[in-house]
Order: sequence, then structure tokens, then C-alpha cells
Amino acid sequence: MKRKSFWLTLLISLLLSAAIGTVLFSLDRLEPTAISAAAWDSIAKVGEMLPLIGMTIIVALGLYTFSLFCFKPQETYLREFLIFQGVILLRYMMWYLRLFPLSWEVRRWISPAITWTIALLILKISVLLSGTRLSGFWKKALSWPWLLIWGTVLFLLWPQEGTSRHFRNLTVFLISLVFLCQGSSQKERGVRWCLAGMVILLGVYYSMIANYFVEQHNPLFYYLNRLYFIDVPFILGTMVCVNSKFAWAFTEKERLSANLEEMVEERTRQIEELQAERHSMITNIFHDLRTPLFVIGNGLEVLESNPEVLPEMLPILQQRSHFAKELTEDLFLLIKLQDGKVVLSQQRVPLSDIVSSLSSSLPEIVARPDMTVISHVEPDLFVWGDPIRLQQIFQNLILNAVHYTPEGGRVEIVACRKGEEYLADSQAGELDDRKGNLLASQNREDLEGDGTCVVSIKDSGTGISEEDAAHIFERYFHTNESHKHDSSGLGLTIARELVNLHHGQISFTSAPGEGTTFTVELPLC
Repeated sequence: MKRKSFWLTLLISLLLSAAIGTVLFSLDRLEPTAISAAAWDSIAKVGEMLPLIGMTIIVALGLYTFSLFCFKPQETYLREFLIFQGVILLRYMMWYLRLFPLSWEVRRWISPAITWTIALLILKISVLLSGTRLSGFWKKALSWPWLLIWGTVLFLLWPQEGTSRHFRNLTVFLISLVFLCQGSSQKERGVRWCLAGMVILLGVYYSMIANYFVEQHNPLFYYLNRLYFIDVPFILGTMVCVNSKFAWAFTEKERLSANLEEMVEERTRQIEELQAERHSMITNIFHDLRTPLFVIGNGLEVLESNPEVLPEMLPILQQRSHFAKELTEDLFLLIKLQDGKVVLSQQRVPLSDIVSSLSSSLPEIVARPDMTVISHVEPDLFVWGDPIRLQQIFQNLILNAVHYTPEGGRVEIVACRKGEEYLADSQAGELDDRKGNLLASQNREDLEGDGTCVVSIKDSGTGISEEDAAHIFERYFHTNESHKHDSSGLGLTIARELVNLHHGQISFTSAPGEGTTFTVELPLC
């Protein structure tokens, strides 16, 4: 698309410059009788003023460019642009103001040399403003040392008589036009103004070359050919381009400043939220640790005065000590997870064995004979990961389901490949062995190649309210329900972090009064 835009821009530029040259050439062909003597006098007066107008523009823009360069010397195009304006001003001083009395022979060589220097500077400025990234030949040829070398060689070898030197300059202008068209097609900021100035300059140059082949011409050609204002359109276009770049830089700075303020405000808000969260967490930890420590401390005081009650007190002390230990370990693990300091071992893990073992041997399940555990685990489910951390994921989820399952309730544990659904008999509590309700668009081969296993753990508890659903994976979060249990409130947070480390996904569905289902998806291997 950019290449097409480049060719279109180049074609339009060449056509416009040709049209401008044709119009100027046609004006030069007007017979003196076609215009009244008064009109010719007016044209002559304007023509006499053009050098002064051009020099005034050059001086004003030169001072402006110099001020920009003083404040932004790192912008290399300003240096070249300033040199460019200085050379043009020198030409005005030599040929219009006649400040340097030179012989004809000297002038015969200096005039083409100055014009050729201007052409090379236009080429250099066009390359810099176009934003073209040069490489290879062009990068070397357009660097200053090589530009001066081949520019000097061409000047010395090229004939300086007749129109030959104008064709040499025209070639350089056309190369400059190509670079500017490329910058314009790439939407380099402000380049189109510079390109417009180059199009006008080329149009004037076309008419100058064409007029050399015509013997008779009117005073219009005289002013066009002999007065030194033909570079002014390019200078003005370049100046607008430079201003556009500076204006964009100021706008970008204001935008970045505004964005920075927003980022600072957002970061400040995040820090405040984090501090509030940590304060809440520390308060909750202190509250939960204070209770078992208080029980342990009281128990030790009682044992000190009544050692005979040790058999009665020991289970309580052990249970409270175990809770404090688990809370401390969970906190330490969560901090390491959030700091990215947990390193997983990578091995092929039989997920089927882990889920089957947990669903039948967890002490919390054994201690709940009133609760029914229904499980169906498809064999040969293997994943890459850390067996200890994978066991911790599903242990936390199963314990969470057990804690929230009321007396006489049930927990359903299903592990299978993604795309297979198993139907549970809610009355008998047995799973249907038929892998029914397969997706109509899939066959058995499709399912085996899915590459994802799904483990779902469902309880028959009270469910999660909409208010609590948004916070369920937050650390140290307990639901607002009246049923409480010995839990650190970190199990689900740890499970989510570990699932993410195994490149899996964890989600849940719940409705008040209908229980909750947590689903973990992990890639098979």
C-alpha cells in the first residue's frame, strides 16, 4: 500500500511541476504587443523588487532558523538548513548587492559552484526531512565526506557552459523529489509542505531550461532567469515543515505530560489500594493468629497448674498449632508466588492419579461420613508441571468444597478431556459411565486431539452471592455467610496463582442455594 502511495505521489508531483513549468514558459512566450506598455512597466518594477524581497525573506528565515538551532542543536536538519540559507544569502550579496568585486573569470566559476552547492544542500535537507532510513550505497553516498567528494568530482568534470550544468542540477533536484515523495507516502510530519516547495522549484527550473532553447523572449524570462528567488518556495516549504515538526513535538510533550499525570494518579490510587489491602490483610492475620495463640497460651497455663488435664487439652492445642502453622505457610507461599520466586519442576505428571488420590484419602473427607463424595476420573490424563504444586491446587479446591458442603450434602469431582460431559445421577449419587452428549460436530478422534483436560469440583453448599463473586479469588477473603471454618482464606488465591504458572485457567459458576463449581483447565501432554 505504501509503495502504491509513493508512486502516485511521485507521478502527481512530476505532473504538477511540469504544469507549472509549462505555464511559466507560456507566459515567457507572450509577445510584447499582447500586454500594454504600462503592464510591462509594472512587471519591470516588480521584477526589480523581487531580489530585495527574496533577500529579506532569507534574512528573516535565517535568523529564525538560527534561534531554533541554538535551542535544538541535536536536530541535524536545522544545521543543514541554516547552511543552505547562508549560501543563498551569500549569492544575493555577490550578485545583487555586488559586495565582492570579482573578475568575470572568477564569477564564471563561482556562480555555478554556488548553485551546485545549493543543489547538494537541497538533496541533503530533503533526505533528512523525509525521515528515510538509508542503508548501503545511499547511506554512504549521502554522508557529508562522500557528498563533498563526489559533488566536487562532478562539478569539475561536468561542462559549465550552456545548459549542461542545469541538467546536472535538475538530476539532483529530481532525486530530492523522490526522497520527499517517499517521506510523504510514509506520512512523515510536515514533508508535504517541503514537497510542495520542491514541485514549484522544479517547475521554475523546467521553464528556465526550456527558455535557453528559444531565441526570442520577453522581459518575464529575464526576471525569471536572472533574479535569485527561485529557491524561495523550497525554503518556505522547508520552514513550514520544520515548524510542523516542532509543533508536533510540543503537542506530543503536552500529551505525554497529561498521560504522565494520569499515570501518576493511577499509580497513587493503586498504591493506596495496595496499602489498604495489606492493612486489611495484616489485621485479619493478626485476628486469626491471636485466637489460636491465645488458646495455646491459656492451655499451657492450665497444664502448668493441672498437668493431669493433658489428654483432654492436647488435641485442642495440636489443632490450634496446626492451624497457625498452615496459615503461616500459606502466607509465605503466596508472597513468593506474587513476587515470582516460585520455580516449578517440569515433568510429566499423572493428573488422574493425583485427583483420584485426593478424592478418596483426604483426612477432611474421611472425617465427614455424613457427606457423599462422587468422583469420576478418566485414566491416562497427563500434564506437564510440578506434582507437588498440582496436588496443592486440587487439594485447596476440594477442601474448599468440603468446608462449604452442609451435612448430608455431596461433592462431585470429575476429571476428563475437554469436550466430554458426564451425567451424574443426583438420586443415587453414581456417575453415568456413558460419555454422553458429545458435541455433534466432534468424533472420538477430535476429542483425543483436543489437548486440554478439565477438572471440575462441585459442592452442594449455599453458593456464592453476586456481591462476593467479584472477590472470590482475592487473598484472605471469606464469604459473608454465617458458616465459618478453619481456613486461612488464601486457598483459592494460591490455587489461581499456581494454575496460571501451569499455563492453565480456573473459573467458577455459582448461584445462591445451588452450590458452586470450580473448573480448572490444563494442557495435556
